[in-house]
Amino acid sequence: MPYMTRANGEGSEPRRRKDGLYQSNYTMYVDDVLKLKSVYACTKDLSAGASCGRQSPRGMAASVDTKNLTIRSYLETWLIDSVKGSVKIRTYEHHHWCMYRRIVPWLSAQLATF
Repeated sequence: MPYMTRANGEGSEPRRRKDGLYQSNYTMYVDDVLKLKSVYACTKDLSAGASCGRQSPRGMAASVDTKNLTIRSYLETWLIDSVKGSVKIRTYEHHHWCMYRRIVPWLSAQLATF
């Protein structure tokens, strides 16, 4: 069976400690600082499930006002709600820079030609 690695942000495989508990680690941002958090449980499944539940919600949909929706407002909402908590700060800053310097002006110019 091939060795399966976990995806970025999924935490570690639960390990059994000397006292019989299982420990699983994951990283998350607390006040814009990356922190390593540990979860302890009496079974391997509980430890893995607890660490997955405490990570940033990637699958949750962002609420968007469709009446006053612009490309800029949609991208701002996407950047804050979907990207900010799930990537490193430097990656978020790069996405922010690309959005305001490249994507929004280019899309505005493209839509102005229609």
